[in-house]
Amino acid sequence: MKSWNAIWKPSTWVMVHLDYRAEGLRIVGSVEKKGESKSESTFEEFESITDLIKKFGTTKAYSIHVNGTGVLTRLVEFIPGYKEQLIVNGDKDDFYFCSYNDSFKVATSFFRKSLIENVIEELNASKIFLINISCGIIPVLLITSEKERISYDYVIEIENSRIKSLTRNEAPTERSIINSVFKVRNEAINQGIVLSQTVPVENYSSGFDVEIQAQKLDNFVQFSTFKFFGILVVTVILSSLIFNHFYVNHLNNEIAQLEMDLQLNNDNLSLLDQLKQEKTRKEQLVLSSGVNTDQFTSFFIDKIGESVPSTISLKEMYVFPLKENLKEKRKVEIRQDAIEILGFTPNSQVLDDWMERIDRYKWVKNVELLNYLKSTDGKAEFKLLITIEK
Repeated sequence: MKSWNAIWKPSTWVMVHLDYRAEGLRIVGSVEKKGESKSESTFEEFESITDLIKKFGTTKAYSIHVNGTGVLTRLVEFIPGYKEQLIVNGDKDDFYFCSYNDSFKVATSFFRKSLIENVIEELNASKIFLINISCGIIPVLLITSEKERISYDYVIEIENSRIKSLTRNEAPTERSIINSVFKVRNEAINQGIVLSQTVPVENYSSGFDVEIQAQKLDNFVQFSTFKFFGILVVTVILSSLIFNHFYVNHLNNEIAQLEMDLQLNNDNLSLLDQLKQEKTRKEQLVLSSGVNTDQFTSFFIDKIGESVPSTISLKEMYVFPLKENLKEKRKVEIRQDAIEILGFTPNSQVLDDWMERIDRYKWVKNVELLNYLKSTDGKAEFKLLITIEK
């Protein structure tokens, strides 16, 4: 079994002071940290152990210090078997001891284990890690200098780092000077206990023997490690769940936005396709209108109009006429190289001369008489087809 001094030690303790008096048990508690001093106002009194546990919780290491009725304190020679000499008619295993020796004398406080059995049971029921039991004035000796006179419920005189005397104080006090500083009794005791838990002190021993205390500290370390990593794992898992939740929401929002963009793009593509079709249709319309020819329609009409003899009267003119009559669900086709003219002439000779004149234009490919019909008034109705050179 490894020594408890070799084990990692907690830096925070719950110090429980059990002061047994004639009028009843007084319970005082505080939280102590390594290297931190406490004032008198820091200590809190409780009605029961249950109230104390509610205050400080179950995750910290607890240390019990017992004082008052039932606790005996003696100064004896430091010899093997000194505990048996102190207990004449009893078994030393039935007692908790708290001892400090200067290699010559040993100051020890002790009490029966049965005194705090109910308290231990209540702590165990709450799964409290009890790592130390001490008693009496003994822990104060750990923080003294080479020469001291300490006066609480006991008066201790130290000279040249040796315990000169230890006697009961007939007028107990709560304050005493230690290392030139006034200290409250519970404060001094706590400092001694904290020191014993953080620095190896070979000439000091408390309630649990070395092996038991090492086991209790080891259990507490394992519990603290499990709690730390358990909380860490839960935190990581919870953080991952929260991150995944927001990330999934982010992805869903992006998907929704992409779907909207895709729908918009599809609409735009559909509109673009319609515009392309409309453009093609209008281009074809422009091409069929003849505006892209070398000479515009107005030019042909103007030249034809100039060439008409005074005896010929025009009735109708169709520039780029239809190739065939309009039919339902049939594409409209236009003759882009033709002009049809309907009119009246007094005789065929005048019409022939006019057709010959038109045929002389370089942009005229052919002039064809499609219809010639005499009427009763001496005039004839005609229909010409002028084919234009492309």
